[in-house]
Amino acid sequence: MLAGEQSVQRRADPRNSVGNTKYGMNSGGMRMDIKTCIQKLGYVGVLNFATVDEDGAPQVRNISAIHYEGTDIYFLTARGKSFARQLYADGRVQILGYTRYKETIRVSGRAVPVAEEEQIKWRDILY
Repeated sequence: MLAGEQSVQRRADPRNSVGNTKYGMNSGGMRMDIKTCIQKLGYVGVLNFATVDEDGAPQVRNISAIHYEGTDIYFLTARGKSFARQLYADGRVQILGYTRYKETIRVSGRAVPVAEEEQIKWRDILY
């Protein structure tokens, strides 16, 4: 990992994720393929990320440092925060966004750290 306060995480390829793996759901309960979900999440400035803490309680926070590439979502976390600890411990995450078209998009997956040699590259892209 990159020494310092920030850590770049990404949502893995949907084939390696959990839950609603190849599809997302919109507010009408309709299933969408992952590429459509990612495209629609790109219309949202801030996404809600949900994890579970060490006691199994749900934890939700807003993330705005986001980059989309293919079916991956790259995002930045602070290493010392509970969010980063939860991602390292479990990795499961659910992402929720509300588009400007009044559509809710929900995607579940597993976050994995970006390789150490790529941390600076992705941090620079995110900022």
